[in-house]
Amino acid sequence: MGLATGWLDMTSIDRPVTRSVYAVVLRKDLLSPIAPESDDEKAEEKKDDKSGQAANQSKDKDKDKDKEKKEPVKVTIDFENISQRILALPIPERNYEGLAAGKEGILYVLEGPQVDPEDAPPKLIVQRFDLKTRKTEKLLEGVQTFAVSENGEKMLYRQDEKWFIAAADKPPKPGEGQIKTADMEVYVDPRAEWKQMYHEIWRIERDFFYDPHFHGLDLRRRRKRTRPSWTLSQAAPISPTCLTRCWGISAFCTCTSAAAPQPELKAVKVGLLGADYTLENGRYCLARIYNGENWNPQLHAPLTQPGVNVKEGEYLLAVNGRDLHATDDVYSFFQETAGKQVVLKVGPSRTVAEPAM
Repeated sequence: MGLATGWLDMTSIDRPVTRSVYAVVLRKDLLSPIAPESDDEKAEEKKDDKSGQAANQSKDKDKDKDKEKKEPVKVTIDFENISQRILALPIPERNYEGLAAGKEGILYVLEGPQVDPEDAPPKLIVQRFDLKTRKTEKLLEGVQTFAVSENGEKMLYRQDEKWFIAAADKPPKPGEGQIKTADMEVYVDPRAEWKQMYHEIWRIERDFFYDPHFHGLDLRRRRKRTRPSWTLSQAAPISPTCLTRCWGISAFCTCTSAAAPQPELKAVKVGLLGADYTLENGRYCLARIYNGENWNPQLHAPLTQPGVNVKEGEYLLAVNGRDLHATDDVYSFFQETAGKQVVLKVGPSRTVAEPAM
């Protein structure tokens, strides 16, 4: 896409912006992909059925051979007069904020508002451009994130807080391909994340700071000196103050830091079996099983339900196919299982297991 000024050039702030999409013909012996097309009609060649069948069989064999002999594409660039081989594609000028490549000859362009909003990320329109027909088709509106699969068959996109996967060759129907994310969870190690953040700021500044001498700052010495600040922060999220101390001494006026946005923490509902445990022989043993008011939906006891023939003294060996040992936290195996069906394996010994529920 065409270059534009922004940010420090204040004349561009809050001004309508339009961009075009360009293509570069890398080799000088290749024709323009958007050269005017001939309007002559092609004559149809008549062939007898037998010759046609033979030709088709020959083509199929050739295709099979091509698949077997297919080699990686070799890219050759002729830099001489390459500026004369930059072409504007026949796509209307808009405020395009992203590009994605699909199948051969297919481009997806992400169109934003002419003036980006300041209080929220812009909502984008996804346009699909076909080089063969030289036409642009609107696929989606109100998109905040967009990606195309490697083979160009599917697209992943986000609208507000909902994610979708749909075919990439046509506009999807409303609600088609929505991904159920309500029960998705990601386990993270915050301390490992904070440690990575600390080392990452040094790597980024080392590799991308505009002054190769870092305003006279000795990076290794400064990193070693600020290490105690990081050690003190290990028990809590790494703070902007710690980051500022790491790099602020460089006297670079636009070097700033800010606290990361905090995620909305949802309560994790942990299912309970209504039992007491003892640790025996490296396993969890059911020491006591509590009765409940099984006719009351709010006070039923899972292990005394009809058909659940679990006895005190038996071992709880696995939960939903995961082996349970004395070194494990038994309650972690029941996260987000409250009110849901759970499959247990119990047995009279620590090695024999029978399905319980």
